[in-house]
Amino acid sequence: MTEEKIGVSQHNVSINISSNNPKLVAYAREHLGGLARLPLAAPDIEVRCEWREQSWQPENNPFPHSEEYCIYGKRMLGKKNELIWLNTLRMKGLQLRFRRENGRFLFDVVYSYHPKKEKILSLPDYEYKKYFSLMSYIFYYPLFWYLENFRNWTLIHASALDTAYGGVLVSGLGGVGKTTTCVALLQHTGARLISENIVLTDGELLYPCYEPIRLNPDSIDMLAEKFNGLRKMAFPQGLKDKSLYHFDIHNVPVAVRPAALFLPVFSPRRYVEYLPENIAVEKMLAANRLTLEIDDYYWYASALELTWPKVGQMNMRPKVLSMLTEKSQCFELGIDRTQGVEAVVKDIMGSMKEDFLITEDD
Repeated sequence: MTEEKIGVSQHNVSINISSNNPKLVAYAREHLGGLARLPLAAPDIEVRCEWREQSWQPENNPFPHSEEYCIYGKRMLGKKNELIWLNTLRMKGLQLRFRRENGRFLFDVVYSYHPKKEKILSLPDYEYKKYFSLMSYIFYYPLFWYLENFRNWTLIHASALDTAYGGVLVSGLGGVGKTTTCVALLQHTGARLISENIVLTDGELLYPCYEPIRLNPDSIDMLAEKFNGLRKMAFPQGLKDKSLYHFDIHNVPVAVRPAALFLPVFSPRRYVEYLPENIAVEKMLAANRLTLEIDDYYWYASALELTWPKVGQMNMRPKVLSMLTEKSQCFELGIDRTQGVEAVVKDIMGSMKEDFLITEDD
């Protein structure tokens, strides 16, 4: 079968994505919006995903191999510049191989798709849920690893805005209103969206990580008709609890200096309180570890660090976040859901000093 291929470039990191499943590549093109382009001649990372419609045998090695491999525990085989991961324990049916040849990274993904008949009968488009999950392994995790290892960037589970006064981060666990708050602020302040789910930083600047915006029904109800600049992404109904929306990627800033960090919690009362910088760092690190997709990325990156170790890499993440908080005013934001999103916007705007971020005149 002829393979389909697209190229993607973000933050001057180039990745080609190919697969024997044209529907997966078409989904990747839709998911990535304006980032997708023609395949690149010499990408930094070449990712190939083989889609197999068969039962999964995690003990079997699906990649061409010889007897030269060392055994790294129960689930990994390796040799110089190559690692085979037979069972990631993160996604059933997923097997990975990482290689480096002639200075280029070659990442192979094999996914065995074998859902139960009852699942297909109830959800005929169930494979799209797997396409969504595979985006982490064919694009986002390779990108994050490259940026962490070659740029000393790190990631934060956060939404972020670019305002006339600097970047505003709303960080924390899933379900505490980060996306709804940021989208509401967009409508009120004329700010630009940097990222909705994951923000990248080198400690000096904030960088976007493009993904479709995810909104649950409650967020959609709270925002009412205020969806300026958002376009619903084509995705089968009934597969996810949240709806996916595209925003104008051409209006996303390349890099923004940080100004403020808010860590929201749902509370019986509304409040905005200052947080010490070191406490804000610990809370962001904890939120990252408690966020499944970032914790899965850390798991993924650990396999690559086993193959290509970099001294001091594990200490890099808190160091970068410490640099970030030194440049930001840090707050804990108490959100009373009975007050609606307008109250959250008012509390954030009201907490800003005239020479800092947002004034009432804005």
